[in-house]
Parts: sequence; structure tokens; C-alpha cells
Amino acid sequence: CADCGARSPMWASVDIGILVCIDCSGPHRGLGTHISTVKSVTLDTWRPEWIDRVQRIGNHRANSFFERHVPPKYQGLYEHRAEDQSDRTRFIKLKYGTRRFAPKSPAPHELLTRGMALPEEFPIPEPMSSDDESEESRPVPGIE
Repeated sequence: CADCGARSPMWASVDIGILVCIDCSGPHRGLGTHISTVKSVTLDTWRPEWIDRVQRIGNHRANSFFERHVPPKYQGLYEHRAEDQSDRTRFIKLKYGTRRFAPKSPAPHELLTRGMALPEEFPIPEPMSSDDESEESRPVPGIE
């Protein structure tokens, strides 16, 4: 799974180009289809462009963008994201909803949509002033 590391994920965010487990598929649906469209690997009929996107991006490449720099204050959340559903949901909202750990450049799926090549490496995001603040179950801005 691109988000928690579970083995044998059977769901996909076909627009982001990743495979996710059943437990992470729910928070992805909660992001809205404008961010993540979830399909079953086995139950849904896949369009050729979805297959191509998941093959070309995949979990490793997507994570090299969306998890490019996880600040120290989020390390605990990152480490425990697979253990608790509220931590999993919060992590996924930060990762994709606000792109908290990603550079400001276009994401891999956005590059493909524009017909652009995928880079070997993505830039490190600029530090944010809040990186040094403590992380105590604060709401994710812009995501309810």
C-alpha cells in the first residue's frame, strides 16, 4: 500500500496512480474524486488510461513526490499511520489533500496529464515556518 505499507493492496487511486489497501481506500474516498478516485483491482473494470497511469507512476514514484520531505514533527504520525485509523486518515489528508510533504511542483499524475516526462527525482520542498512547532492533533487546514 502506498500509504501504510500493507502487503498486497487490492484498491487503487487511479488518478494518482497508486495501489492502496482496503483500510486506506476509505480515507482516499473521503478526499473527494477531485483528488483521488478509488477503484477495486478485481471488482471494477479498468480503463486503459488507468492501467497506464498506475504502471507508469506506481507507489514508489508517487511516494518520492508526496512524501518527499516529512518534517520531524510529523515523524510520529508517519511511523504510526498503519496502526490507528485516525492517524491513517490524518496522514492521507496531509499527504494528498494539502500536499504537506510534497514540493510545490506538479505531481507525477499532473505531469502525465500534461504530456510531460516524469523526473527521476523531485525537488525538496521549502521548509515551512510551522515545521518547528509541535504537532498535537491539530486540524488539517482546508480538509474537513
